[in-house]
Amino acid sequence: MNTPTNPTPVATPAQILRDAATYLQVYGWTTDNYYDRSTAAAFPPACASGAIYYAACGVAYPATLDGLDSYYEAEDFFVRHLGLNPKQSDLPIADWNDRDGQTADTVITALRSAADAWESKHAGGAA
Repeated sequence: MNTPTNPTPVATPAQILRDAATYLQVYGWTTDNYYDRSTAAAFPPACASGAIYYAACGVAYPATLDGLDSYYEAEDFFVRHLGLNPKQSDLPIADWNDRDGQTADTVITALRSAADAWESKHAGGAA
């Protein structure tokens, strides 16, 4: 007799965005690259996209395809939440993250705000 297995739950964009904010708060924020490559830290400072990737995939970009659909879904929602136009840039989040005067606090707050907006729009988190 086969024992049924429980599929691994897929994180919602809200959870991924919230986890990305926590990643930045704990490990630090950077600009001009997904991760600060000047450090050998296991969890280097990340930009917003790098933190979203890590939260969705569990590793630093571009190490895996696992979780990639969740990453794209979270990024797409974040782009729309920020009011960015993906047709104006191949990397709208990177452009936003790297703006002059941008701060870690602003990025972290925006990620959490987007998570809240996703949950509000999706009645508490259901996809």
